[in-house]
Amino acid sequence: MTTCPVCRGDLPAQRGPRARRYCSRACQAKAYRTRQQQRDTHRLTPGDVDRLLAQYDGVPALELADQLALAARRLAGALTAGQPADDFDLGVVARIPVVLAARAHQAAPTTHALHGIPDCQAAPTATVVDLTTRTPAPRQNRPAAPSPPQAGPVQPGSPRAVAKASRDAS
Repeated sequence: MTTCPVCRGDLPAQRGPRARRYCSRACQAKAYRTRQQQRDTHRLTPGDVDRLLAQYDGVPALELADQLALAARRLAGALTAGQPADDFDLGVVARIPVVLAARAHQAAPTTHALHGIPDCQAAPTATVVDLTTRTPAPRQNRPAAPSPPQAGPVQPGSPRAVAKASRDAS
């Protein structure tokens, strides 16, 4: 028998096609409230981005990415094992992507940092042509395109004759 992740009590027998995760509605509600509290604790406000950029100013981006990957692995391991998520790892997963995204926007406002591709948000350039006042260009004499061969009688042994014969045979 498995145990409830909230109170560590044994789960009752399964009633229906779905396995039970909690021993009672009270434990299910307590787990929900805990998840909501963790989510609200690590939610960032718009003013937090500048504070986070200042806080992680001297840390290289690769080190930040490594910290994020490690925290994500620890969270995935805890969730797979049915353990509650660690507050520190939740904080890392909430903060580091914001810092990396803000740095990317600061570093390359007009070109993509990795490939030198122009940014989609850059102002597009367009050429406006007023067709009402422009005179048409003089036509050049071009040779006529060769006409397709005319369909005539089917010559014996030609590919068309062979295809026709195979169709007639079936």
